[in-house]
Amino acid sequence: VGAAAGRLYIGTEKESGRLKLLNVKRAVGTPSYRGTMEVALFDGGLVLINELSMEEYLYGVLPSEMPSSFGMEALKAQAVCARSYACNQLMANRFRQYGAHVDDSMVSQVYMNYGENEDAIFAVKDTFGKIMTYEGKCITAYYFSCSYGHTSDSADVWGTESGTGYLSGGCQTTEGGRLELKTEKEFESFFYSDRNWYDEQAVWFRWKTIMEAGMEEILYERLKERYTAVPDMVLTKKTEKDGTEHYVSEAIEPLGKLEDIVILERGNSGIVTKLLLVGSNKTYLIQKEYNIRTVLASLTTITLADGSTSSNMPLLPSAYIRISKQENGFLIEGGGYGHGVGMSQYGAKAMAAQGNTFEKILGHFYPGTELTYLYQ
Repeated sequence: VGAAAGRLYIGTEKESGRLKLLNVKRAVGTPSYRGTMEVALFDGGLVLINELSMEEYLYGVLPSEMPSSFGMEALKAQAVCARSYACNQLMANRFRQYGAHVDDSMVSQVYMNYGENEDAIFAVKDTFGKIMTYEGKCITAYYFSCSYGHTSDSADVWGTESGTGYLSGGCQTTEGGRLELKTEKEFESFFYSDRNWYDEQAVWFRWKTIMEAGMEEILYERLKERYTAVPDMVLTKKTEKDGTEHYVSEAIEPLGKLEDIVILERGNSGIVTKLLLVGSNKTYLIQKEYNIRTVLASLTTITLADGSTSSNMPLLPSAYIRISKQENGFLIEGGGYGHGVGMSQYGAKAMAAQGNTFEKILGHFYPGTELTYLYQ
């Protein structure tokens, strides 16, 4: 135990020792931490900072981001992704006000929600220092849980051209390739087709839910929330005296009765990028997949591919959806779980089971990248 510059430093006598924070509860229960723990006063409370090496940090990330049952080559691919992602997080230094580089949640990467295990440690050690680079720079290796059969270009999801050279969408089958799924006809033909999907064993590969009548008040609250966060992404329809229509950013008012939900635009991968909520009082244009998923998040039951159900989700599982009007509301049929950019973890699992190496898996999900070493 030591102290310096308003911080308390706590360590262990031996390198093999671990620190436990008894009031911290995670999925594993009370986690045990490697390295040292710094305790500092911040904004009327305490900030705890775990200081350890990059490789040891990854020992705690891998089990929290991917189950060991996904196979060793998938775990190695995840280790390289997590190391590459963490490298860029360190450079961004988003948490410098706390004296830290990353946090332990999905804002960075989930850390120590589950305890370390031998397979994860082996995967980290066997890929020691390896990162992916594109045009000589370490990539931001985005990943997500499960695709619906095609991944997305980063531009379709986040509206930026940056990084689309390696964050470009592709068909998630043994045949590979890239499809154009921008129209409703193209999307529906692909969505209902029977192919050798990498992700088809995942329960989130296909799912559905009913947005029942009477949810207007919930939609109103979510529209206000997203408008407050991103006022240029939730727009109100205006009709001029001459009949011309346009959309403006202004304070959200009640929809009235929800009359229709219209998909206005899809990205190349089929992901919905613009959605119209048509109400008897107001009509709103929602843009970008995260805002769409937040507004349409179901408070009713979502039925998964295996018949199991999930309820009260803060986000719709994905924006790879089709919507049809029913007598009792709107049927939303979708596929996949997550934003859809980069590596599908269930896809990596399937590729590993088929005998692909982690290098082959990474090359599939991040085309044009090279494996290099972080450390000289």
